[in-house]
Amino acid sequence: MPLSVRTELALEACYDAVLAPERWPQALQLIAESGGASSSTFYYPDDPSASVPISTEHIEFAELWLRNQPHIPDPHLKLPSRPGRIPRPWLIEDDISTEDSRRIAPYYQETARRGKRDWWASADLSVNGRLCCLVMYRGSDRGQFTADEGRYFARVGGRLEVDPIRGTTGAWT
Repeated sequence: MPLSVRTELALEACYDAVLAPERWPQALQLIAESGGASSSTFYYPDDPSASVPISTEHIEFAELWLRNQPHIPDPHLKLPSRPGRIPRPWLIEDDISTEDSRRIAPYYQETARRGKRDWWASADLSVNGRLCCLVMYRGSDRGQFTADEGRYFARVGGRLEVDPIRGTTGAWT
């Protein structure tokens, strides 16, 4: 199944952002919306503090996340490297948490729910030999991400041939 026209246009916006890094927030927002998410960002598991672009609609949640992170850690950051654990290049929230943990864990109550980012999905990318993730978020009003959406995000990530940190074309595989 090919990517949607909307997603193809969003990918073109990402390619344009390579030459004009100030365009990353809007390009990432287009990627998020094309996949049914509310916002998106990149994440380097081997360097959680790396400065990465975030989508325009992710700013408020990112501020809440940063305020809460020291005392309410995000469980997504504790995920071990995926190779050997889950043999696919994508994850959805149901892969890492249960309904019970989402109901009682502080992160889900104080950060995710409060920020209207109850649901999370991630697709692996390789940037110059480093694992990078395209992370999507959405609120409870849109429901959880499905396995089909996870597979779609992996295909989108596979088409990103840019390094969002350095603003150059990268070795995405």
